[in-house]
Amino acid sequence: MTTFMNGFDSISLSNGKYRKHYMLSLIILGLIIGFFITDFSKPNQIGFFITAYCLGVPCVVTLGDRWPITGNVLGLLSNVGEVLINFSFGNTGLAFAGFYYGGTHIIGLIKAANKNNRDEDNKYKISKLDKWWAWFVLFSGAVGLFILIHFAPQLGFVSDGTTLGDIRYWGNIIAYLLGVLSQFTMIMGIDISWWGWFSSNFFWFLLDLTSGNIWFAIRDVIYEVNCITSIRNWYESSRREKNMINQEVSY
Repeated sequence: MTTFMNGFDSISLSNGKYRKHYMLSLIILGLIIGFFITDFSKPNQIGFFITAYCLGVPCVVTLGDRWPITGNVLGLLSNVGEVLINFSFGNTGLAFAGFYYGGTHIIGLIKAANKNNRDEDNKYKISKLDKWWAWFVLFSGAVGLFILIHFAPQLGFVSDGTTLGDIRYWGNIIAYLLGVLSQFTMIMGIDISWWGWFSSNFFWFLLDLTSGNIWFAIRDVIYEVNCITSIRNWYESSRREKNMINQEVSY
């Protein structure tokens, strides 16, 4: 067990021996898979490839390693493609959440500009969720949910009455709510955020696979692998920062 944890930490923790190799491997793996499933003679598939593997995977990998500027810039760029692509595949909940994600990436860049929010390695400090931001998350989720349900027909967001249609309808709603919670807590540097992404990726994968979006479905699997190591990385970073604070207080 000790040997396993040492190996796991070597790819999970920011100072792990093979952390950079692991990050680069996920990005290269995504690019290779994307290259082989993409027909580059079709402009729309080129857009899928760029959004999912040139921007999306590097975004989550760098955010998982707490790179505030790189991760949020890549996130903003990939969000543009994600909104359009998710709408085209009928995943209205995922597309709608993209607008929210874009806004939080801007907040993330503003937050990163404050040096007090970065550690000595220039990475996100792990923090607690402020009550005002908690209300913001709840408000954003409620407003989005109201629009999704109340204006569903206008958005083309309806079930066709089949079991699969019902699953996709409710799956989009659940994915939206989980995404709203996970995205903002991640941007604010809350350690529990990656548990939210770990859960929401199951719904993303289901929705992307059933809608025929194979580019995003495979990307979701890579996202999930990144979630597992990011959970460990953020919790360990949180523990170290708490220890440092306790030591400063004791002095």
